[in-house]
This record gives sequence, structure tokens and C-alpha cells, in this order.
Amino acid sequence: MTSHKKPGVPFWATVGLVMVLVGYPLSMGPVCRMKLRKGQDYLCAPRIYWPLGWAITKSDLLKSATGWYVGSLMPSDVKAVAVPFMPSGGQWLIWPSR
Repeated sequence: MTSHKKPGVPFWATVGLVMVLVGYPLSMGPVCRMKLRKGQDYLCAPRIYWPLGWAITKSDLLKSATGWYVGSLMPSDVKAVAVPFMPSGGQWLIWPSR
């Protein structure tokens, strides 16, 4: 006989954590796209992405992957994307979007 026990708190906590860890970085591209104004040739990511910016400064692989991902969502006239890498938002990591 099999048990039809419903998923418990640990299961749903794991699902929520995975969604945050995957959804947070993936949301940066669409959020940046929404912030883009017509004729703007650069883009600044919102300050909420500073943890991702900090992680990008620690990993060349993450930097190139994020640059590719965000750049692939930007129109061709956007030349650069800036991401904060400190909580204050006072320091920015800038890289070409293409």
C-alpha cells in the first residue's frame, strides 16, 4: 500500500528557496528591459540587484553569463549595462551589453 501524504513544510520551503535562487537572477533581464526608455543608450539595473552585482565581481563566468543574458534582451542601440555591487548603490559594475 502506498502513502498519499501531502508535501510538508520542508518540501515547500525547498521549493520556495529554489524559486528565489533561480528567479532572482533571471528577473534582472526583464526588469532592466522594462526600465529602458526610448533613445537611452545605457541602462542602470535597480539597486535591489546589488547582491548579484557583488557576485558578478567575484566570478568571471557569472559576469560573462549575466552580461550575455541581459545583453540579449536589450535593443541593439543599448551600449552598456550598469549593475550596483554595493548595498548603497554608490559603486557600479559596467560592461558592454553586446
